[in-house]
Amino acid sequence: MRDSAEPAYPAVRPIARIFLRVDMECSLISSVNLTGLGKARVNRPAFSGKRQSKSSARNRHSLLPICAHRLHGTGRMSTLNQQAWVRSAVSLVAFMAMLFIPAGTLRFWPGWLYAFVFSGATTIISVYFLKHDPKLVERRMKVGPGAEQRPTQKIIMAITLAGFILLIVLPGLDYRLHWSSVPPWLVLAANAVLALSFAIFFVVLKQNSYAASTIRIEADQPVVSTGLYAIVRHPLYSGALLLLLATPLALASYWTLLVALALIPVLAWRLLDEERFLKQNLPGYADYCRTTRFRLIPLIW
Repeated sequence: MRDSAEPAYPAVRPIARIFLRVDMECSLISSVNLTGLGKARVNRPAFSGKRQSKSSARNRHSLLPICAHRLHGTGRMSTLNQQAWVRSAVSLVAFMAMLFIPAGTLRFWPGWLYAFVFSGATTIISVYFLKHDPKLVERRMKVGPGAEQRPTQKIIMAITLAGFILLIVLPGLDYRLHWSSVPPWLVLAANAVLALSFAIFFVVLKQNSYAASTIRIEADQPVVSTGLYAIVRHPLYSGALLLLLATPLALASYWTLLVALALIPVLAWRLLDEERFLKQNLPGYADYCRTTRFRLIPLIW
């Protein structure tokens, strides 16, 4: 069986043997147990036949670092995937509870539509970047007041978190108490704007892998000035502004617009504070601000 699988040409046989050794060693290391201070124990199966030569053993062991590196990366990715999906599942449960418990019924159809668009878009974006840019996902997972390093941003994010909860909870109460009468076509249009905001998020994250959820600078971080960043300095916030304004109408609540409008100054506060930080700490950002005039809305601000 092994003979039939080997290439027929002698010149190709050494290459085939190299790949065979790589696969063999990687299969051995797949049962590595990490104990103590980073030491690894490898469970080796017994080999039958002639004893391997010293050169063969030396070549085999030279492949161990390569396979170990591959498996370390695979383990890191697996852990990141697990963290991302566990966090997504918990967030989805909390999200659905905030939508439907205040409504007092599962017949709150704008809530179902909004949840479908919101969770569907976030799932698509998460799956894409977990595959193509896991480091970005790792950066984005550090979020909230506790993840921020600067006191000002801790305050801003605490206000933002409270505002977002109100943004999701209040429409259910509105539906339950019949405060608003939003026409279905407007609900559908608002959900289309919501989808557009997530499309902007996706494009921005593709163009800027350093777009973390917290305000910080990393080593060798470049100033991104192309794509959407050539139109406004903070395209991610532009998408967030659309999401903010679309959410109340997508959830059929005129009264929730008051919450959305109250959060706009908080968004601007975060943006301006972030700009001050970047001008002081990111080389080239001040020049970028001079060439790209508008911060959030093209031709306006």
